[in-house]
Amino acid sequence: PIVASRSEVNDAMIWTTPLTDSLFVASGTFPNGKRFKVLDRNGKVYGYMNDYPLEEKTELPFYIVGISYLSTMTSHPTSNRFAVGTQYGSMLDVMEWNQQDSTLHRVGGICEFKPRLTSKDYMGTPNFAPDAQTRWGYIYLDSDAEYIYALYSGRLVSDKDSRKCNTVHVLDWNGNPVCQIILDKYVKDIAVVKYKLYALYEDADIGFEVIEYVLP
Repeated sequence: PIVASRSEVNDAMIWTTPLTDSLFVASGTFPNGKRFKVLDRNGKVYGYMNDYPLEEKTELPFYIVGISYLSTMTSHPTSNRFAVGTQYGSMLDVMEWNQQDSTLHRVGGICEFKPRLTSKDYMGTPNFAPDAQTRWGYIYLDSDAEYIYALYSGRLVSDKDSRKCNTVHVLDWNGNPVCQIILDKYVKDIAVVKYKLYALYEDADIGFEVIEYVLP
């Protein structure tokens, strides 16, 4: 049997990406209200770091804030930088791990709109619940040594197939926008390998298909 305290059960890692050869950073829902958790290869927690960039203080439970800022991440292959894009907001940050003082700091990035902190009670317990104004932001991120590729929606969560996108925002590793790529299909995920972008496309007749694009 596994015995865990309530706080350990609620400590949920949703996405992880490497920081160094021996450390990882995770986003998720953490009881102390921090945005990131740093841990080693054995799962030992190194520390919880960085507050959410909220406009104002909220009394909502930490797990609602964590889900509101649900994020996808990708790491630079040779440095200590990583990118984090919010799925319920148009916010993409480039972060860097400082090995000297064991801190995370923001290098740069872009933000059109932040996630909405919306909730609804289910059987007396508050839970995250998108409302009529909640929009998808960055669905998936991938990267290479030069650029970050961010699959972007911007559409209302309530719209049909709004997680499928044809727009890829390209940023450099300082968080500066470089260009925007418009695909000829609405896709669900992307991956970048050697100047080629691969996209997961769902066809109504044949099912899932991987499309290959040559990057400019």
